[in-house]
Amino acid sequence: MKKNFTIRLWGFLAISLLLASCKDDEQSIPTDCTGIEWTHNGSDNGQDEWVNLCEGNSACGGTAQSPVNIAGSVDGSSLDSLGFDYHETPVEIENNGHTVEFVCEPGSTLKIGATQYSLAQFHYHAQSEHQLNGVHYPLEVHFVHKASDTDYAVVGVFFEEGAENELLTNYLTHF
Repeated sequence: MKKNFTIRLWGFLAISLLLASCKDDEQSIPTDCTGIEWTHNGSDNGQDEWVNLCEGNSACGGTAQSPVNIAGSVDGSSLDSLGFDYHETPVEIENNGHTVEFVCEPGSTLKIGATQYSLAQFHYHAQSEHQLNGVHYPLEVHFVHKASDTDYAVVGVFFEEGAENELLTNYLTHF
């Protein structure tokens, strides 16, 4: 059965990912992350274990990593505004083994403070990866922006079931 979705709401989620060197510990962590499999659930390669999968994941430990539960209220007065400058763009659709990615041609940007990020790709998670007050949504889209090889900003949007979304339906008919 096909479900239709509409955009409901969002708290802004701008995550800068910085890769750091591997922490020293007693277990041997592979240097190369190529071919490393990971999941979002609690398995041996789930999110709590990402930091131990390879050196490139060393920034994945701690409390400020994805996925998150946005709980309570957020004081937006201390946050930089998000300046979207999106344009129609061709996309290349790729299945990367974890999600279907829509890789964008250059031209659309996001500005946070003084930093400008280029929209690199967007992808979907069905069930949402993140939560709002402990609630998962049926669908979440992540717009992935890049300022440099180590500076990313990701904006997530939650969807809830509702009236048919023609654009989304058009893409779904191709899968």
